[in-house]
Amino acid sequence: GGKLHLVNGSLEEFTRLIEQHDNDGEKLCRNYYQTLQEGFSTGLFQIAGHLDIIKKFNAKNIFFDESSSWYSNLIIETLEILKEQGMALEVNTGGFKHPIQQPYPSKWIILEALQRKIPIVLSSDSHTPETLGRYFTQVKEEIER
Repeated sequence: GGKLHLVNGSLEEFTRLIEQHDNDGEKLCRNYYQTLQEGFSTGLFQIAGHLDIIKKFNAKNIFFDESSSWYSNLIIETLEILKEQGMALEVNTGGFKHPIQQPYPSKWIILEALQRKIPIVLSSDSHTPETLGRYFTQVKEEIER
């Protein structure tokens, strides 16, 4: 619609973004991951950060179903581009303090990346010294389960 809204902004802003995609979460996700894939394919990036930040307000799958095959296919396609480009995947623990209460990306995406030997970079998305490394142990334990 010629208007820009942050996927990572407020719930109100995300709702407007969904509305611009005909209230179709799948349509929004396809647009989002296609945009990421185009950017990553340029070779200008070393790390893919906040890969699935689009799920920030998607607790209980209210906007789209993260377990659907179309969604996982978008993620796998994106991971393949990371692999081809020699990029790393950021695991951002900041999501634990967001409505979704889990890291970006989800555990299954981290495991898919590791299976493809895509390097992982941990980030606490810290804005103060006190929060450096926050939730790192929790992510490590979750991945090892």
